Amino acid sequence: MNFNNNMKQVLHILLTLLLLFTFSCNDDNVNNDNNSILIGSWGEQFPADEFFELTFYNDDTGVMTVYYNEGKKKSPDPFTYSFDKNTMKLVIVFDSDPEPPIVYDVKVSEGWLKLDCISGDFEDFSMYKIK
Repeated sequence: MNFNNNMKQVLHILLTLLLLFTFSCNDDNVNNDNNSILIGSWGEQFPADEFFELTFYNDDTGVMTVYYNEGKKKSPDPFTYSFDKNTMKLVIVFDSDPEPPIVYDVKVSEGWLKLDCISGDFEDFSMYKIK
């Protein structure tokens, strides 16, 4: 009987650990799901020989890189962002110029990202997925 009790205790501990590892989560998973439609790199060519690339990472950071002079020079500008999938609003705060934050209405469809600036006096973008 002592052997059965020991086995039951070991089994109980293993099941408890399994449940803890299975159901433990953090807010990062929720946020990553919310941002998943943005994650990656998006690009748009502008008429003045400039190419804009916005890259969104799954940790609420990103970088806007402007390539100019036929791609020979670039200007990266890191940012943090928040995105609400329910309202499709994106807020970007550039490290180099944090005030005011840039707010966009977002539309995403089949490899295209449309950003309409609604606050912060910045460019509108119609970008295609590049990475």
